[in-house]
Amino acid sequence: MKNIIIWLMVFCMSANASASVAIRGLGSSEEQFAGFIANQKAKLKSFTADHIEGKTDELKSQKITGLFEDGLKYFFAGSKKMASESFLEIISYAYDSDWRVNQTDMIVQSYIKLATLNPNKETEYLKQAINFQYEYAPASEKWKSVRDKIKILHWQMTPFKKFDYVIVNSKPYNLKSTDEILLPIAEHRITFVSNLYRPQTFRMHTDQLAVMAAPTIPFLDGDCENPGPAPDGDVIAFFNSNCIKENNGARWVNYNEHTPPDLNPETPSQSFTNFGDGPKPLSKKAWFWAAIGVIAGTIIWVATKKKASVGPSTETVDVE
Repeated sequence: MKNIIIWLMVFCMSANASASVAIRGLGSSEEQFAGFIANQKAKLKSFTADHIEGKTDELKSQKITGLFEDGLKYFFAGSKKMASESFLEIISYAYDSDWRVNQTDMIVQSYIKLATLNPNKETEYLKQAINFQYEYAPASEKWKSVRDKIKILHWQMTPFKKFDYVIVNSKPYNLKSTDEILLPIAEHRITFVSNLYRPQTFRMHTDQLAVMAAPTIPFLDGDCENPGPAPDGDVIAFFNSNCIKENNGARWVNYNEHTPPDLNPETPSQSFTNFGDGPKPLSKKAWFWAAIGVIAGTIIWVATKKKASVGPSTETVDVE
């Protein structure tokens, strides 16, 4: 029975990780693609959703988490030197990847802790933190004072509307609803993400943004009959409701789709969801509670079967 329970729990934890990623083919309808993704529930993710929720440097992500735990331990133990070393290493990774929400927060908190540990450099570290996450708003008068003095660029998004999202220093912005972004005059990491075009990442100063051009390179350069080379990974290519292809690692085949896509979904599509708060915890997902029900039912069934097979017993067992 223990083996059954363990297997079911492992299955629950890994179920979300098995979702394939869907991209759009040239000439595909954005609205039909959104309906297709919404109709698939948890079976598929759009490329945009998958990138924002999970694409990061896993090794460095784990390292940041470990360093932050060490830094806090040293900080509260009064070991300023050791704490500073941990937090300094964390901020050195700030612009290396599009971090998830947790790692982004750890980076900002590392700047703030360094400002506390080094009073003579407090303003400098707070300014670096604000340059990294301008919209971060801790309850700090000093933070507000430094932030009010930072020069800002009103970056217009009109030239980049062909993409779905732009990620600035790990913070995603939905380009369907964002016309401008406020950026401190500094260097930034910028990634454009789309379900139709390959992601483009830049590391540049705000002075260069006026002449910036993000090339739109399609994931697929072919049509429904011959999509062309597939991106890495388990990929589904959507051209229209009658042409959905799946790459099996060697060639494109028709996607095994049994349910016609709902082209007017009632629930928001993953294509245009706001991912700023990161993925939902397991406890808020329907499949999690369904799996818990299966586990509970299995336990009851096994226990009942065992009782029925053994029958009543008059044997006494001493428990030491």
